[in-house]
Amino acid sequence: MGYTPGACLSHSSSRIDALPKSLLIYGQQGAGKTTLAATASEFYPENPHEKRAEPIILKDMMWLQADSNGLASLAAWNIFPAATFDLYGVLRPARPGEKKIAAGDLDEAVNWFAQELEYARNKFNIKWIVIDTLSTICLEYELLYIRGAKCPVSERGNIDVRTAWTLLANRLTSFRRNLIMSGMRYMYLAHPTLNNAEVEASNARPEDRAEKRARAVIATSSGYNNDIVPMITGKTAKYVNGEVDLGLWLEATENPGNPIQYVVYPQGGNGAQGKSRYIDILGRKEPANIRQMEKKILTHMQGETNG
Repeated sequence: MGYTPGACLSHSSSRIDALPKSLLIYGQQGAGKTTLAATASEFYPENPHEKRAEPIILKDMMWLQADSNGLASLAAWNIFPAATFDLYGVLRPARPGEKKIAAGDLDEAVNWFAQELEYARNKFNIKWIVIDTLSTICLEYELLYIRGAKCPVSERGNIDVRTAWTLLANRLTSFRRNLIMSGMRYMYLAHPTLNNAEVEASNARPEDRAEKRARAVIATSSGYNNDIVPMITGKTAKYVNGEVDLGLWLEATENPGNPIQYVVYPQGGNGAQGKSRYIDILGRKEPANIRQMEKKILTHMQGETNG
């Protein structure tokens, strides 16, 4: 979990203020979320898929890797973020003979991550934090607080569902505050919602309805509005809502005889719910390149200023 000092961004602070500070990228597994996130770096190459002997370091990016092999798509082209925090790795128990300190649980691992954020902010010029994926973090919290060691139990021995989801929401809220307080821009990568058939199947299970009611109370309570709250699906938290400036739905289209086309559909803020100020600037469909979208936003903002 080391760091490589980065070079200063060329954007002035006023231009940075005009850009979205938080993004939510969501799409199916393998759609290219990790690669899309990397395009936000100033150091992302124009021709990422060319063979190269020397690695390219995205000097302005820090990656929280919650999924195993989450960075494999970049590593295949010898591209690496300057800083990584391997959440999957720190949670893994040490193998026999291995010198390794493992986190006791997810809470401890996230506390370590918060310390690393502070380190990155104070010592190096990291500008972007990528959470890959937030869906996995939500699932791990669900396993810990809803179905695991920290699941609250009532005096009658039953699971206290509302308290459990409140604890989980508290942890996710704290996680988000750490990102905001870091002063860096951040993006969540997340998996999409369940399809209609899966939702209907989940609604048919009586035990899930109790959890949904508890979640509804939590989500509308003071202190939780617009924070990260997992969407209860009955099995896992596959999708999350977070207070973000811009949501991007990513799709990869494969046409016979043609390379795969990657496009994004801007979805607004608040976890792709509602509308943000960027929706009128960006088109209904944009190329899968965050810096290209930022240039479009900045050009629009500059035109408004000059007008």
